Amino acid sequence: MGKSVLDWVIKVAEIPSFSSFEERLHPLIFRANKQIQASIKIIHTRNLLLTIPATAKGRPIALTAHLDKINHFGKDIKRKLKVQLSEQKLCGLLDDAVGVGILLYIGSIAHSFPHPPLYLLFSEMEESTGLKKTPHLLRNHGKRLKHGIGAQKLSAYLIKNQLFPQLFITIDTTPLFRGKPGIALYSRHWELNSIVPSKTLIRKTVQLENQIRKLYPSIQLYNNTNDYLEYGKQFAPFSIPSIALEPAIYPYHCANEEVYLNDIQDITDLLIRLINHYSLSKKQI
Repeated sequence: MGKSVLDWVIKVAEIPSFSSFEERLHPLIFRANKQIQASIKIIHTRNLLLTIPATAKGRPIALTAHLDKINHFGKDIKRKLKVQLSEQKLCGLLDDAVGVGILLYIGSIAHSFPHPPLYLLFSEMEESTGLKKTPHLLRNHGKRLKHGIGAQKLSAYLIKNQLFPQLFITIDTTPLFRGKPGIALYSRHWELNSIVPSKTLIRKTVQLENQIRKLYPSIQLYNNTNDYLEYGKQFAPFSIPSIALEPAIYPYHCANEEVYLNDIQDITDLLIRLINHYSLSKKQI
């Protein structure tokens, strides 16, 4: 019997893949790929691109999450990190173990539902906290590293090799619910990354927003910074939408982050339904 999405999230959360040490998660992903059966490309040492073959027609969909966790311990730790499960919540270092775990779960069951080619993008250095506050805990004291460099490297690889998905969906976690459960949709990246969107990009993004609202009416439209901004910026010239779907997390950027179990399951179900929609629909993004 395969692992549940919660099993995957816990496995990821236990691994101390702190910023600049993201390769500590690679062995788990390579083991997961025995079930996923994707092709794997290592991009600039610590970033991964998994390409899952299609089971239905359609242009590729890119799913993204960041591998790095913030080191809150004042020293490097190589042992398993503590993860606690209660009736309603998961507690641990969950940013972005939730996103990585969800993507691994989606990959592990991708053979069972219709989907176009799927690109799973796992990036380094999404977090800026280590660079700002504890550079001594980063590899080489953070030299030649910058916030968002993983998403930049992955974007450059896709563009160079003309691998253009119809949309990007980043799975991360949001603090904006302040302790309450919920799922947020970030979609207007141009409000935060200083680009001027084309009319085509706005139209495609609104179309995508409307479809998500149809599938999950209680979703909340917010905006915040994460890798979705970088993918949005790099692929805006090609009018490719970039959004983020994010379950609530609180407290945030600490060692005992909490995420509601129902939100993890809901965002996983929503993601599968959204992929399924753009596999079966005659209209692509």
